[in-house]
Amino acid sequence: MDSTMPPRLPLDLERTIFELTAGSFLGSIPILMLVAWRVNKWVEPVLYRLVIVNTRTYRLFDYTVFSHEDISRKINNLEFLRASVRHLFVEAHSGEPPIQQIIAACTRLKTLAYAPHDSFPDLLRDKQCLQRLTISITAFLECFPPENESDPQLHSLTHLELLDTHGDHKEPPDLSTHLALIPNLTHLSLNGMSYSASWNTFRADSRLRCIVFFVDTADPAHPLADDDRVVFVQQRTNYRLDWIHGIDPGKDYWALADIFLTARREGKVDRSQLEIADTDRGMVDNGQWV
Repeated sequence: MDSTMPPRLPLDLERTIFELTAGSFLGSIPILMLVAWRVNKWVEPVLYRLVIVNTRTYRLFDYTVFSHEDISRKINNLEFLRASVRHLFVEAHSGEPPIQQIIAACTRLKTLAYAPHDSFPDLLRDKQCLQRLTISITAFLECFPPENESDPQLHSLTHLELLDTHGDHKEPPDLSTHLALIPNLTHLSLNGMSYSASWNTFRADSRLRCIVFFVDTADPAHPLADDDRVVFVQQRTNYRLDWIHGIDPGKDYWALADIFLTARREGKVDRSQLEIADTDRGMVDNGQWV
């Protein structure tokens, strides 16, 4: 061995170090990509593991929010998107063709938040790995028409959040037929919608273990109040940040609601307590409500 050569790590060890650094410090990825071509190839997929799409590019906490144009440059490499993107938050209007192409290319998604109120036919096609879905009530009804009752979809989906993107707080329709198309659903949340007595239809759905209503103030006399699967949540955290928290290590409102409901069922929380805030992290110690 030439003693004048500088010491070098084995490539597999070097790659592991860069990938771990990129995953732990997302803000460092653009700089790491400039180190060498091989490093660029290793860490760029980490940058696109979580993608937030809007009409412009900007920084959000340690993450990059990509514009249509920026993320669309990857459309020419569909295999890259398919292999890299696991978590996708779409804020941009779905009328933009790149958005449809981006979603169609990301076939290995585990979590998808789709904020626009309108949908398109192939929005959820080939999303068999999808575990968590946030979607407007309007788009949801378009994606799950009753005529598809004989064809269940999204077998991996367990968590569904429905949004009222219009902000009119109207009484939503009966969703039982639509929800039946998601065979393994266990968690359901309703954000910005009425929680009147018509939601008692959820009582008969034994699959559901957690039902979250986002509210300003809970009504202790509401008919759903005695259902030990129901929790009312005040949303105080930036909704994008809470969605990011839910990816890893699971510190979003879903995890908080599960811990709270378990404590209430076990008698560690008074059964009359129905409401929590999504900022109540201090009430959790080692996965237990304290």
